[in-house]
Amino acid sequence: MGDLSYQQRAVFERLSVNNEKFTQLNNDMKTRANFLTAASTAIVGIITASKFLPESSSSTGIEFILLSFVCLCSIGIYWFAAMIWKGGNTALTGPSDLDKLYNSYINKDADATYGNMLSDLCEAFDQNEQENAARGRCLDRMVMFFIFQLIFLAISIGWASYAALW
Repeated sequence: MGDLSYQQRAVFERLSVNNEKFTQLNNDMKTRANFLTAASTAIVGIITASKFLPESSSSTGIEFILLSFVCLCSIGIYWFAAMIWKGGNTALTGPSDLDKLYNSYINKDADATYGNMLSDLCEAFDQNEQENAARGRCLDRMVMFFIFQLIFLAISIGWASYAALW
């Protein structure tokens, strides 16, 4: 890249850094999905351990239905986590075929090589942006399911506590 102008190097480096940030964001979303899945599993564990509820009010009233919704929310959370973890299409820059590599980069002058590199980098950037947007939507839905899960859990515990008083 010694024959490239300052502007060409600056543009290429900026796009490269942005593409690396998309890759890091992809990994961060997987970490967030792991956290939400663990938290959801803990909530289901709390439900399983909720033997402290009096027999007269547990598994007979509306709280049983609400706790079922809590478990259904966990299934939704696991579904969206699987969509995030499924692998995805992290795009790499440039061709991997030797002939295309030669024709696009090696057999060109500096400006044409730069143009091809920039084009390949922009294409990878766009693909990674779309992939991360899809994973981000799944993560947003996971968060909503987790919020619903907490709401259903709070209502069911409140209802069971209220029913136990009577």
